[in-house]
Amino acid sequence: MANSQSRSTGSKKNLALNEPLEARKAMVERDNAEITIKRQTELLSVNRTSVYRPDKEHYESEENVQIMHRIDEIYMEHPYFGYRRMTRFLRDQGFEINRKRVRRLMQLMGLEAIYPKPNLSKRLHAKYTRPYLLRGLKIDRPNQVWGNEFEDPRALRKGIARYVQFYNQERPHQSLKEAKPDQFYAHNIEQIAS
Repeated sequence: MANSQSRSTGSKKNLALNEPLEARKAMVERDNAEITIKRQTELLSVNRTSVYRPDKEHYESEENVQIMHRIDEIYMEHPYFGYRRMTRFLRDQGFEINRKRVRRLMQLMGLEAIYPKPNLSKRLHAKYTRPYLLRGLKIDRPNQVWGNEFEDPRALRKGIARYVQFYNQERPHQSLKEAKPDQFYAHNIEQIAS
C-alpha cells in the first residue's frame, strides 16, 4: 500500500513538473494537514521562499510615469535616440534626471535606439543587392563621375546650411560638456563683455 502511494506521488510529481512555475506555486495547499508545505514544495520543485513570500507588485511613481510619457513622445519623433541622448534631451527640457534612470525606464518600456546592426553590409544578408555600376570603369579625369544626391546647387546649399545649423544649434558636444556650440560661445561672449 505504501509502495503504491509513493508511485502515485511520483507520477503526480512528474505531471506537476510539466506545469509552469506559477501554476505549481498555486498547487501548494497551505492548510493541508497531511503533507507539510516543505514536502509539497519539494514534490512540486518550487522554492519554499517563493511560496511564503508573496510577489511584490512594483508600481512606478507618478513622476516616473510622467517622464515615461515624455520619453515616449520624444522617441516617436527621434527613434534613433539612445538613453544617453534621451537624457540630454530631457535635461534640456528641465528634467533633473540621470542616464541610469532613463535607461531603466526605456528598458521597462521596451524602447531601443534604431541604428544599423552589425553585418548589414554583408552581401549574403542583403535581400536585394544593387549592382555596382562603376565596376570596370577607369576614372582618369576630373568630373568624370558624380554622386548626384542633390538636384541643383541651391538644394546642395540648403542641405549644407541645414547640417551646419543642426551641428551648431541642436547637437550637444561632449567636448563642450554636453552644451551646444551656440550656448557655449554665447555664454563666453557674455563673460567677456561683462
